[in-house]
Amino acid sequence: TYWKGGRISEGDRAVYAWVTQTLSEIVNDDKELVFMSDDAPSSYTLQDDEQIGFVFPVYWYGLPTVVLRFLSRLTLKGTDKPYVYGFVTYGIYAGNVMNMLEKELRKKNLILQGRFGVKMVDNYVVGYDLPSKEQQKEIFSKARADFENILPSIEKKENTTILETGPLGFLMPVTH
Repeated sequence: TYWKGGRISEGDRAVYAWVTQTLSEIVNDDKELVFMSDDAPSSYTLQDDEQIGFVFPVYWYGLPTVVLRFLSRLTLKGTDKPYVYGFVTYGIYAGNVMNMLEKELRKKNLILQGRFGVKMVDNYVVGYDLPSKEQQKEIFSKARADFENILPSIEKKENTTILETGPLGFLMPVTH
């Protein structure tokens, strides 16, 4: 089962549709995709050996509010030790997002095992110039290659981290 989150732009929606679809195909998972929204169901029954992936964009080096609200309502039944991973996209760095996700998941007795992310075009355009179309193309091309390098770790259910937190990741608990 994959949860992807937030109210996002049409461009981001296309990226997350591609990411979640590809993840679903790679792990041979025929389970449903659940959008982490305020009106999404909050109770799910897991099958043995099921994976749970939380897929979302990083907002200000942390979890989007809609993801926090979804996690606060989440109730899981069934297997007690699923493989749980987070997969984020970020503009400059992922910041403290995985520590924040891990903290929320512990409240649900879930252990975050995989921490993954790929750099995409930044969604905070107030402080930065938008990259040119050519630069965006390069960023997406590298993101696709990075994504494909991460997939084997998810397939093998590895307990690992593959993402750039950046130099300010330690500050983010103060800002969230």
